Amino acid sequence: MKTNVPLPPAGNSLDKPARAKETLGLALADVPDNRPVLLKSRWGWHLVEASPVKKGKMPSYEEALPALRDAARSLRKAQAVGLYMDGLFEEAHLRNRIKNKQGR
Repeated sequence: MKTNVPLPPAGNSLDKPARAKETLGLALADVPDNRPVLLKSRWGWHLVEASPVKKGKMPSYEEALPALRDAARSLRKAQAVGLYMDGLFEEAHLRNRIKNKQGR
């Protein structure tokens, strides 16, 4: 059974109001800030509340330092585990080769 429901646009679009308008028939860009609004679409009623867009700020070095330390520690740990695993695989490979040569 085929339906004529339009599909949302493909891709990784961050254009949420346009997608909501295409899929639900809602114009979310027109919703006032900090006030719940009841909107009707072809699938029923929706209670929608929009928050104002806040401008982000760049953290200071002191604020970012703990996160940077954690990221560096995680990276070092991942690299150390990778090196350890590489060593185990190499050792297992060498043991297997020695075992195979002794069996000849």
